[in-house]
Amino acid sequence: MPEIDFCPECGAPVVGDGTSQMCTSCGLMYHEMEDLLDDDELMEDDEIDADDGLRDHDEYESGGDSDGDADDW
Repeated sequence: MPEIDFCPECGAPVVGDGTSQMCTSCGLMYHEMEDLLDDDELMEDDEIDADDGLRDHDEYESGGDSDGDADDW
């Protein structure tokens, strides 16, 4: 189940996780926000999270790090 970061109704941040997410401004609950979003928007967020996880894993496996000075202590 994808997480919703911003309320589709008012644009305010959303807190919580899973089905207990709630808008910090207008109070919409996850199931209400889910009804306002179409399936494509929910899937795009989920696919982005999966891609980020793969990139992090690939960097770890290759021994690379983000700042390029892994040998400097």
